[in-house]
Amino acid sequence: MADRCIALGDDERAFDLSKQALELVPADDTTAAHLAQSAERLGYFEELIEIAERIADTHSPRPVIRVDNNRTIFRSVLAAAYAHTGQSEKAVTEAFAVLSESPEEFQSWEPLISSLRDTYADAAVEVLAPLTAMDPGGAFLEPMIKTFSPSALADFGVLYRAAGGTIPEVTRVGLLSAAMAGRDVAFAALVPAASSLDPLVRVGLADRIASKGRDDLATELRIEPVILRL
Repeated sequence: MADRCIALGDDERAFDLSKQALELVPADDTTAAHLAQSAERLGYFEELIEIAERIADTHSPRPVIRVDNNRTIFRSVLAAAYAHTGQSEKAVTEAFAVLSESPEEFQSWEPLISSLRDTYADAAVEVLAPLTAMDPGGAFLEPMIKTFSPSALADFGVLYRAAGGTIPEVTRVGLLSAAMAGRDVAFAALVPAASSLDPLVRVGLADRIASKGRDDLATELRIEPVILRL
């Protein structure tokens, strides 16, 4: 019934039905996903957290049919709920759990990034770097750009690479941000990673940096050997 209510746009009814069902069988991942989806649409973040924490250690029979992705949906929204309510550490814990199990399924980057920025200011990039390095899709990058200053993004680029992140666009953003912010040390640290960029992207980046009056950095970027992947 909750599933049908969600399909029909009756989120309030879906939330109530999911809550009742989850109280009966806390281990039902499908119900947990419906609860999370309806709670997110309604903005019922505190209510979701209260239910999640109450049933966390509750003994429950396991449904015969389980869909692991539903538990991932629940935990991803729960991370967003913690973020929206200012509980950054718990948000990070939930995010790490989802990213460890199903990194491509984590969808709560924007509230997580915003919450960590509010809590730690630019130092939040130190917490975010290892988390974002676990995401193979790069969904975190746009909210990062919207949230942080060029100086912080330059640091993030260095930290992301150190954490094992491999998405080339992070390197491009980090290099441009470092040039804009006058962070020459960060720029130098990122130059070796520029070999992962498409050659045309790299040339365009060098030209853009030169247009900002940093011919020295542009030259450094151009002369670094480009490694072409066959």
